[in-house]
Formats: sequence, C-alpha cells, structure tokens
Amino acid sequence: MTVMNRRLVALLQDKRVWRLALLLALWVPALVALALVREVLLPFLLAFLLAYVIAPPVRRLSALSMPGGRRVPRWAAVVGLYAACAAVVWLAGSTVVPRLYREAGNMLKEGTALLEQVDDDNLAVNIRRLEAWLERMDLPLHLEAPGDDVLEEPGGFTVDAAALVQGLVRDAKAAARAGAARAFAELQTLVAALIGFIFKTFLVLMLTAFIAADTERLLNFLFTITPVRDRSQLSDLLQRIDGGLSGVVRGQLTICVINGALTLVGLLLLKVKFAFLLATIAAVFSLVPIFGSILSTIPIVAVALSSGFTTALAALAWIVGIHAFEAYLLNPKIMGDAAKIHPVLVVLALVVGEHFGGIVGALLAVPLMSILVTIFKAVRARAMQLDEEIAEQGEAAARAPAASAPPSRVRLRGEHGSS
Repeated sequence: MTVMNRRLVALLQDKRVWRLALLLALWVPALVALALVREVLLPFLLAFLLAYVIAPPVRRLSALSMPGGRRVPRWAAVVGLYAACAAVVWLAGSTVVPRLYREAGNMLKEGTALLEQVDDDNLAVNIRRLEAWLERMDLPLHLEAPGDDVLEEPGGFTVDAAALVQGLVRDAKAAARAGAARAFAELQTLVAALIGFIFKTFLVLMLTAFIAADTERLLNFLFTITPVRDRSQLSDLLQRIDGGLSGVVRGQLTICVINGALTLVGLLLLKVKFAFLLATIAAVFSLVPIFGSILSTIPIVAVALSSGFTTALAALAWIVGIHAFEAYLLNPKIMGDAAKIHPVLVVLALVVGEHFGGIVGALLAVPLMSILVTIFKAVRARAMQLDEEIAEQGEAAARAPAASAPPSRVRLRGEHGSS
C-alpha cells in the first residue's frame, strides 16, 4: 500500500497529468455540447468551409501595405472581398441570370408543347427515322412503331418503342401535374422555406466574415488547448489537412468553372438550344464528383436530340471528352497528389452524405472524407514511426549484452592461463 500511495501522490503532483485532466475537462463537455446541437450546426460547417475557400485571397489582401507602412487589417480585407463578390453577383444578375431565366422558360414551354404533340402519327414517324438510322449504322435493333406488325428479327432485338415512349410521356405528364398541384397547395410552405433560405444565407455569410477575420486567433486558441509536446504534431496534421482539403475544395471549384466553360463552348459550336442554361447546370452539378457529371449529361443529350441524332451523339462525345480531360489532366494537375481519394471512398462519402444530409450532405461529403483520410494517414504514419522506434530499441537492447560479452571472455581466459 505504501508503494501505491507514493505512486498516487507522484501522479497527482505530475503537472502533465493535471494538464491532461484540464484539457479533458474542456474537450469532453465541448464535444457533448456539439453532439446535442448537431442539428443546427450546418450553417457553421458551411461558414467554416467558405472561410477556408476565401482564406488565400484574404491573406493576400491583408499582406498589402497601406500608406504609412501599415498592413491592411483582415476585417478590411474580408469587407473588400465581399464587395468584389457582390459586384460580380450584381453583374451576373443583370446579364447572365435574365438569359438563364428566359432559356428556362423557353425550355419549359417547348417541353410542354412536345409532350402535347406526342400522338401515334408523330411517334410513328420519329420511330421509323430512328430505325432507319439504326439500319444505316448496321445495329441489330428493331423498333416497333404504332400500327406495325410484330416481326421477329433474326439475330437482333425487338423493342416496342411506341409503348415505351407513351409510358414515359404519361408518367412525365402525371409527375408535372402532381408537382404543380403540390406546389400550389404548399405555397405558404414554399414562401417560408424561401425566407428561411435567405436568412440562413446571410447567417452563413456573417459567420464566414467573423471566421475569416479571426483565423489567426482561432488557430492560436487551438494550439493553446493542445499539450505542448503534441503541438508540432498538430501543426503537421493541420498542414496535411490543408493540403488535402485545398485540393478537394478549391480544386473542385476550379474544375467546376472550367467544366462549365468548356460545356458552353461545345454546345454553342453544335448549336444546341439553351446552351447557357445547360452549361450552368453542368457547372453546378460538377460540384458533386462522379454522380454530378453523369446527371448533368442527361439533359444535355435530351435537348440535343431535338436537333437530330447526330447532334446528340456529338454532344455526348463532347461531354465525354470533357470528363476524360478532367479525369486525366485537370484532377492530377489542379487537385494534386495530396488530395487523391480512392474512388470507392468518394462513392461511399457521397452515398452516406446524401442519405443523412441530402444535397448539402453530398456537397460536404468529399471534403469531410478528405479530412478523415488525412487524419487516418497521419495516425498510421505515427504508428509506423513508433514501430520503427520500438524495433530500434529492441536492436539496441540485443546489442548491449553482446558488447559486454567479449571482456568477460578475455577475463576468463586470463584467469585460466594464470592458473
């Protein structure tokens, strides 16, 4: 008992133990509080992510010198960046948005008119055109049009195209009527949701400004609540996270802009209708890796079909070329090696994020997965380092008796010789 008491007293007098206990007293309640209010943390997560995105321009602006040799304050850099972004948004709202609105309205009108014009005669004409094109391409596929007799095509496939298209049109009309009725019935809810969205947008922008202006203070606070011996490891971990996260977030935003611009150029060259609207959809959807690129291709090909099958195939080939250029050149060059995440983990992150958080969850899934992968790699590297240290200690312990053995053998030989 006396030995145990002495050890307990020594443990209680150890300042490192007291510091660890104090840090646990800070961290555990904080984590419990975050778990209790997790349902309202989304604006704060978005604010941290947005503050991280705008950190480089804020840092560059705050490094500029004012008259008198003083640096630009961080809050002034944030305000200046917000003003520049507001000017860009106003310019886009006065030039691009009206065009997108007109194209969206025209697309809706043409789509409604196209659905209303789908009758047996028009459907038969278009199906026979498609079948003639398939015959010219020597493809083993037979399409049945309204009024055709059922034929057995040897060595090929027969598809009742009329029934398939009529079913799709019927489902589209039913979905449109149901959606319009539901929107009209929930108009009050939609207005409340719009007001809530505007409020949350201003909340995120305000929180982003506070975080971006006080980034250094937040980092210093994080280091003060970390044990002294672990601060170098924390600094290395933060650098790793910054390397991976910057590749994912800023790289994906850059690829989003390039993807939209290339899509717009291709659609304008092919003279596809609603090029600006479709390019905007492609740019926005490319924020979600893998699935976003696939989903944005569907409306482009569907609209291009109205200009002919050749145009649709050319549009599809152009989009596939953009995705290949993105996968083999842009991703390695822009995102870099530090941001590489295995495609299986990307799909897992997207599925989990969409399941728990919807569209916003899918957008945040890959950046959060990047952080988790970086932490996993850092912990694994530390474990491997400890393995090497343990192996070196074992080798040193094994060499110690061997180094002391020869003198004893010499002494024994001397004793034996003297006897």
